[in-house]
Amino acid sequence: MIGNLVSLILWKRFENSVKTIIWALISATFAQLALCVLPDLGVPNYSCPGDLMKPSKSVPTNVNSVRPADIKLVMNLGDSLSVRGVLLDFIFKVQTQAGNGAGAPQGDPLAVILQYRGLACWGGGEKTLEQHVTIPNILKKYNPNLFGYAVGIGSPNVWEIAQLNVAMPGAKADDLPRQARQLVALLQQHTEKVNMNDDWKLLNIFIGGNDMCGYCSDPTLAPSICVSHIQEAIRIIYDNVPRVIVSLTGMLQLQVLRQTDATKAFCKDLHAGIGECPCEGHPEFNNTFIQGSCIEYAMDELDLSNSQTFDKDDFTLVTQPFMQYMDTPPLFPNGTINMGFFAPDCFHFSQWGHAVVSTWLWKNMMEPVGHKTMQGSISTPALPLACPDSNCPFIRTNLNSRDCSKSELADLGVPNYSCPGDLMKPSKTIPTNVNSVRPADIKVVMNLGDSLSAGNGAGAPQDDPLAVVLQYRGLACWGGGDKTLDEHASISNILKKYNPNLFGYSMGIGSPNVWEIAQLNVAMPEAFFVRIGHT
Repeated sequence: MIGNLVSLILWKRFENSVKTIIWALISATFAQLALCVLPDLGVPNYSCPGDLMKPSKSVPTNVNSVRPADIKLVMNLGDSLSVRGVLLDFIFKVQTQAGNGAGAPQGDPLAVILQYRGLACWGGGEKTLEQHVTIPNILKKYNPNLFGYAVGIGSPNVWEIAQLNVAMPGAKADDLPRQARQLVALLQQHTEKVNMNDDWKLLNIFIGGNDMCGYCSDPTLAPSICVSHIQEAIRIIYDNVPRVIVSLTGMLQLQVLRQTDATKAFCKDLHAGIGECPCEGHPEFNNTFIQGSCIEYAMDELDLSNSQTFDKDDFTLVTQPFMQYMDTPPLFPNGTINMGFFAPDCFHFSQWGHAVVSTWLWKNMMEPVGHKTMQGSISTPALPLACPDSNCPFIRTNLNSRDCSKSELADLGVPNYSCPGDLMKPSKTIPTNVNSVRPADIKVVMNLGDSLSAGNGAGAPQDDPLAVVLQYRGLACWGGGDKTLDEHASISNILKKYNPNLFGYSMGIGSPNVWEIAQLNVAMPEAFFVRIGHT
């Protein structure tokens, strides 16, 4: 009985201290907002020489030839850093542990007001570049009609605010597949804003902080497992959304928090004592372990993009590694820690912090793969803001980084194909005899065969023999319909000129087991004639 009473008293003291800290943080946040003293970083008069800020003369058909100005849509998956959630993660965790607010309605203004999506590096476009640096604000200089960025304060369920920024506070890597499915649904739903097939899209992903903050006590948060969830999310986009450049920001170094907290007891209590980042204060999660885990996470992300698993004509994945060895906290010139980089919880970034990170991320996007900055600085922004390389004015990809002259693989299309008279029209009635079938009468195209029919290596760069294992079914002569006849000649693409509703041709890269890709092209690599009957 006495033990229970003591426990109750101790819990009440803890609960009251938590409430005090929360309201102190909230008061500090709103006091800053009221006084309008929040620092920020903008870039006035940003410009690049010549035609570098102009779009391509015609809409690119290859992901390796996409200029910044060709991007029509910007999208975002991630956690609270991607929504500039100042205190949201922290408050949710405290509410869960203490029970306070567990039944609060979704419209709780305290919960909503802390998601400053419009200021987030990866998906925010609330201000102009002159006022605040974000990736969307930079892209708006290239394409003023850019769409998809978040504006204002709100949750991902408020379309008018979040738009295509579906990042969620508290998210871990295993939450990304759900976010990816939500993003696909939004793209399919909002056809008034989205041209799914024609628009080039930039998808920014940043995740991992919450994974590494819990890894010390949860082995399912191991870097390799987390990156497999990232891969699953990208696969969902790959299978459902064409014309996408995925820009994956590599994992940050969490020991920066330790170095910051060493001089700020208040921050240390928030992160370790109350649970915003419990592994930071874990005695066995020493600096060597936390650094090694974060670098392993970042290296696994690099390996994922370097594998070229997601490389095809209209899709690619590039990891931006500028945070990989960024292991020093933000410092003033005199060596003291600049807490202005952080939000009041000492974990999330302030709007100034988001702007600084944006300059380094943009620099990485303009740098070729294999030569990207791997140790940026959160003390100093990467200014002047980068411009595209005049010799390769595209968003850098695996292929155009090796040789920009190969940014678009050679192909053969047939523009303006037509035949005289009624030759391209179907029969007036459906033929009943096979000898009377016109090309336009064909409704379904099917294919049996081997690796040639499966399109192995059809879209592979000349200097990448390993890519031959990929089945570029959509480019295969016999069953591929990935492009139009104007872009690429195949039997299916020719027949589509006669019958636009033709069905059965393959699109994309994949095995015959993936219906959405192969459809009725069941050709198998290494098939022999004796196996055809079993295909």
